[in-house]
Amino acid sequence: MVDFNEMFEYRKGKLFNKIDRGVSKVGEESGHLHKSSGYKVVKVLGTSYTQHRVIWEMMRGVIPSGYEIDHIDQNKLNNRISNLRAVSHKDNMKNSPINSRNTSGVMGVWWRKNRSRWVAQVKDGNKSLITKHFKNKEEAEVFVKAYRKSVGFHDNHGGTV
Repeated sequence: MVDFNEMFEYRKGKLFNKIDRGVSKVGEESGHLHKSSGYKVVKVLGTSYTQHRVIWEMMRGVIPSGYEIDHIDQNKLNNRISNLRAVSHKDNMKNSPINSRNTSGVMGVWWRKNRSRWVAQVKDGNKSLITKHFKNKEEAEVFVKAYRKSVGFHDNHGGTV
């Protein structure tokens, strides 16, 4: 197992090199932005690690089996330890930002043309927990947000970063 504390110093959500690591010198901020994932990563002995996981392990210890590290505010670059939490994949998905293809502006709400109604739907993974139809978007929004809260979704779920 890699001892990240020997290689990095944690300061306000960032990692700094404690040792020279090739082109990365002592005292320099470590890591780079991974273009496709949007996370900051560091390479250690040929293996890439996301910084939020490295920071978690440095500050809190080994990530429990079956758990993921969630950014509470959904900002992948905010790696302050106070913004990170260890959760199951299911709970991590209950803190997802709104999809960029969403057209209603509310996660879980869309217009159903053939019924001339707004649909409010809450899903847990691929399983639909509830689907209801409303005459106006505001009622659908209030319903979907209240229902998500009642079944344990994070308050940030469906928000924008």
